[in-house]
Amino acid sequence: MNKTTSLYRPCIGIMVINQSGKVLVCRRADLPESESAWQMVQGGVDENEAPICAAFRELEEETNIQRQEVERVDLWEEFQYYDFPFEQKTPYSEYVGQKQQWLIVKYLKDDNSIDLRKAKDKEFDSYKWITMSEAVDLIWQPKKPIYKRLATRYKEHLAI
Repeated sequence: MNKTTSLYRPCIGIMVINQSGKVLVCRRADLPESESAWQMVQGGVDENEAPICAAFRELEEETNIQRQEVERVDLWEEFQYYDFPFEQKTPYSEYVGQKQQWLIVKYLKDDNSIDLRKAKDKEFDSYKWITMSEAVDLIWQPKKPIYKRLATRYKEHLAI
């Protein structure tokens, strides 16, 4: 993809997969209940921060999932881009969208052991484990192509 990369906010996404092959999606606390309020964990990569470090930091800050509670499957280093809709105001108005790398991890604990109330950031107010196809259907439209590529790339780890 030929994008002017400085126009895109560096970001890391984390696909957390449970023992049944379902993925973790969380509902953003700052949005009204709708399908666009659900997403996988993601966040900005700070200047001079390694993507893998950013991923584990974001995972802990947003969900209180600790590094030792997951097993690394892969780091997809190829940037995946999505644009912000023109009508949407974001805190990142200097950017036209985000460029994401993705950490893929297996969750080693019980599915119900996540306690979002203990998360440092109160970004999410609920979570659920769903199939990747359900995640593609559920999330915000601009992210759907990335989720579809994730589903194809990591299909051997995912429930149908």
